[in-house]
Amino acid sequence: MDRGLGLRGPEEPPCDSLAPPPRPWAGQSSEGPGTGCGGLGTVDVFDKAVSELAEYWSPLGLGDAGAALSCLAFLVDQAERHLWDVVADARDEGHSWQDIAGRLARPAPSVEGCYTYYASWRRATRGG
Repeated sequence: MDRGLGLRGPEEPPCDSLAPPPRPWAGQSSEGPGTGCGGLGTVDVFDKAVSELAEYWSPLGLGDAGAALSCLAFLVDQAERHLWDVVADARDEGHSWQDIAGRLARPAPSVEGCYTYYASWRRATRGG
């Protein structure tokens, strides 16, 4: 949606670059190792979160793949919704497109092309 600024608004569907490409797990940035959150400890935390959500939501008890599927779909949806603002926040904090792309494990031109308009639109509407 054009808000009179020539920029897209947040309600537009996410661009194709959000589809996960085949890749090694991210977690590295231009700042060096350990600045991302892709280590094995994170995988354990994620697995535990999915298990606990599935247990909470599952009418059939532990091991219900349907509940786990619902949890994963919910987490993906929430991540996609929050990613736009987190990328804009990172830009506002001075992170480069190269750094953001590294953290997302995506090519910088794709990330910049996908998020530039939203980050600019948000900055303009917040008076930044």
